[in-house]
Amino acid sequence: MDRFTPVAVCVTLALDIGFNSILEPKQSHISIVILLTCLQVAMPLCTLVFLFVLFMRTRLLQLGNFRDLYKRFRSLFIISPLHMAFLLAVRAYRIEALARDTPWPLTWDLRGFLEVYVVHKLIMVLFYFVCYHTLLGLGDPDLYFERKSTAAD
Repeated sequence: MDRFTPVAVCVTLALDIGFNSILEPKQSHISIVILLTCLQVAMPLCTLVFLFVLFMRTRLLQLGNFRDLYKRFRSLFIISPLHMAFLLAVRAYRIEALARDTPWPLTWDLRGFLEVYVVHKLIMVLFYFVCYHTLLGLGDPDLYFERKSTAAD
């Protein structure tokens, strides 16, 4: 069970890459786009929940040492809200364009959409990198209490 959560983080990151990078319906009903938006928002949230479960196993969080936890994983705590904000902004632009029956090629002409989209994609790459870096950082044995051996010597 200890290995489940890191695998779950990797799986949700892979699904997030698929939902946010590959799946972009050009011509579809607004309900499909809203459903896809819900999935696109759920995947990073699931990733953060799984990372929080991993944080709960650390000595720092068990002792309530939030300052050291923040110092050690500052980049995750900074990038995650930015990623979610820009993801929601891009999705809101897309839903608004569909609600107004704006064709997909004309969506790029919406005021500020291109800039928000490009910044979102850059932050998205940083988010994936930071999540992976956080997983590697959580592998440090100094973060955990030493387990006592169950075998008799």
